[in-house]
Amino acid sequence: MDKKLLRLLIDRAQSLRDDAVKVAVQAGRERDAAAQTLRTLTDYRDESITRGPLRAGQECNTDQLRIAGQFDARLITAIRQQSGQHAAKEQVAQSRQAQVMQAQQRLKAFETIAQRQAQRDQIRQTRREQRLLDEYASDLSTRQRTRDTSR
Repeated sequence: MDKKLLRLLIDRAQSLRDDAVKVAVQAGRERDAAAQTLRTLTDYRDESITRGPLRAGQECNTDQLRIAGQFDARLITAIRQQSGQHAAKEQVAQSRQAQVMQAQQRLKAFETIAQRQAQRDQIRQTRREQRLLDEYASDLSTRQRTRDTSR
């Protein structure tokens, strides 16, 4: 494979991998934000249960019970919605991480090709140098024999 083309492919694969990493990091942040919101809502719900009108040990009227029940119902709805959003964002984050792995594998494949090509070039260069050394040694030996026979 042409070295310039291979270098371009490697550069492009690195760029795609880097872009995939950026997208994966953003997806991870969104997932973490969704998880934090879910934890906050769950904490509110737990606090609402412990501070509810019946738990406080104080007397309360039906309006207070109705308002507390509506608040708890809204919290439960919000928790369910946020759980769904968190699950969706988790799935997106995993998908993005899989894309990063694929991009990294493609990059590694191109780098492996380049490495093998460099090794082959090095072997060829070593053989070329060895051939030249052998020819030089042979010529030197021939010259020495020629000198020895002419004396």
